[in-house]
Amino acid sequence: MRPVRGIPADEIPALWPRVRPIIKRALERSPDYSPCDVKASLCAEHRQLFVTWPAVDTIGITSVEDRPKRRVLVIWWFAGRLPADWRDMLTATENWGRSLGCSRVEFRGRKGWTKLLPDYKTEVLYSKDLT
Repeated sequence: MRPVRGIPADEIPALWPRVRPIIKRALERSPDYSPCDVKASLCAEHRQLFVTWPAVDTIGITSVEDRPKRRVLVIWWFAGRLPADWRDMLTATENWGRSLGCSRVEFRGRKGWTKLLPDYKTEVLYSKDLT
């Protein structure tokens, strides 16, 4: 098991050179954000950063949404070199959400993840550009 560490907002600038290349690669599939957008949201505490420690070769980015009937942990990205024990990062993230009072965790991913995550219900998101 590789340790997973949540990074406080005030440590983001110092750690940024190590996580930026991983975030940049992850954003190749998410053209709505730039690395600067992600950094700004982390520093402003709108999102949270988790990393494998001390290697910092896998990252997770989350946010917490307060909805009318529940608090939800939203996983935006897991990226980097996912180790064989990648579920440890998911478990650490889920436990952190629980500690904040989240009663649900959500994320979107490729259909192939369904086989790897049998304890998650699969939902589909459809979208259309209006330009």
